[in-house]
Amino acid sequence: MERGRDTRDRLLAAAAEVFAHYGPHHATVRLIAERAGAHAAAVNYHFRTKDGLYRETVRGAFREMAALDTALDGAAAADEDPARRVRRFVGALLGGLEDRRRHRLFMQLLAWEIQFPTGALTDLEETEMARHHGQAQAVVTRFFPDGTAPGVTLAAGMWLIGQCVIFNHVFDAIERAAPDLAEDADHRERLIDLVVALALGGLGGQAGRDPAHDGPWRAWDRVQPPAVAG
Repeated sequence: MERGRDTRDRLLAAAAEVFAHYGPHHATVRLIAERAGAHAAAVNYHFRTKDGLYRETVRGAFREMAALDTALDGAAAADEDPARRVRRFVGALLGGLEDRRRHRLFMQLLAWEIQFPTGALTDLEETEMARHHGQAQAVVTRFFPDGTAPGVTLAAGMWLIGQCVIFNHVFDAIERAAPDLAEDADHRERLIDLVVALALGGLGGQAGRDPAHDGPWRAWDRVQPPAVAG
C-alpha cells in the first residue's frame, strides 16, 4: 500500500509540472509516467484516465495553494476568540508565500483551464472552493449580529479570502521590485499582521448593522456552500 501511495504521489507531482507546461490537451501520459519513474499503466490504475489524473492534479494544486486543510483546522474551533480565528485563517492562506513554486504551478494550470476549459474548475467550485468559502464564512459570522442573512456572511467570507489571494498573485512582482524582501524572514508575518488588522477593522464595525435590511441578500442563499459548524 505504501509503495502504491508513493507511485501515486510521484505521478501527481510529475503531472503538475507537465500539465502546467504543456496544458491538459498536449500533455501525454507517457511523458508524465517517465517524469514520475513509473509505468504508463500506473496512471490507469490510480486515476483511470488522463482526464482523471488532470482533475486530481488541479484539485491537489488548489489545496496546496490555498492551504485548505490548515485553514479548515484553524477555523474550526467554535470557542476560539474570533480575532484569533481570523489570524489563523489569514496565516493559512498566506502560507503559500513560503513556497511559491506550488502556487505558480496552480496559476499556470488555471491559465490553461481558462483558455481551454475542461470542466475541472467546475469540479473545484462544487467541492474544494465551496468548502473553502464555507469555512471563511464560519470565521467571519461571529462578527455579525444574530439574524444576519447568510448571504451577507458568505460575501464577507469571500471578501476575506480575496484580501489574502491578491498577495499570492502579486508577490512575485513585489519581490522583483524589492528583492530584499526575499531575504526578510519576518516579511510574511508583517504582511499577515497588516491583513488581519485591516480585516478586523472592517469586521469589527459589523456588530451594529441592522439585519432588517438584509432582504436583497436572501437570494445568495441559492449559492450557499455546504453548512459549516462554528
